[in-house]
Amino acid sequence: MLFMLPGCSRETDSETSRPNILLVVSDQQHYQAFGAVDSFFSTPSLDALASESTLFTRAFVTSPQCSPSRSSIYTGYYPHKTGVVGNTGSIDAAGRRISRLDDSFRTIGEYLKPAGYVTAYVGKWHLGDVGRHAQGYDTRVFSTVKGGDSIPDREKTRHALAFLDAMSSDPAKRPFALFLNYTAPHTIYGYGIKPPPGRLPH
Repeated sequence: MLFMLPGCSRETDSETSRPNILLVVSDQQHYQAFGAVDSFFSTPSLDALASESTLFTRAFVTSPQCSPSRSSIYTGYYPHKTGVVGNTGSIDAAGRRISRLDDSFRTIGEYLKPAGYVTAYVGKWHLGDVGRHAQGYDTRVFSTVKGGDSIPDREKTRHALAFLDAMSSDPAKRPFALFLNYTAPHTIYGYGIKPPPGRLPH
């Protein structure tokens, strides 16, 4: 699920000023699984965020898998172009191991940073070794997914808030782009693979 907040409420005094960008990505969350879309769910924080965001209710991903979908989000290319046609490290239909996102591709941060944006990437990457792509981000808090995510979502939020606080007091009032990538609610999909921790409520 994607939330995108263009503008982020910084006042502009010039028509040439560029909007701030905050892109929040949750992992493996069905588009309907929050209260703003379906009242069955109680998600007050997400609902508040959605009320100030551009909410994509008819969007489609390029792939149902994490790595290829992320390769499209951050480069603008389809997976068959990025070469990330499945989760990195897995085996494709021809028996080849799917590699990382190649350095020949530029991510959105690598376009925005030279354009004068202060850029930050926080959280799940899942595109293999970050490599040259790290150069596109002034603040870099990449978490790995090999053997489990190395940074809890709560910690990702702390890093993101610290970045936003710093930008709010930026004397140059430079535009910023923050890409915040959570792992939740991915872990709920482990149900049925691992035994539940105890008796489940009815």
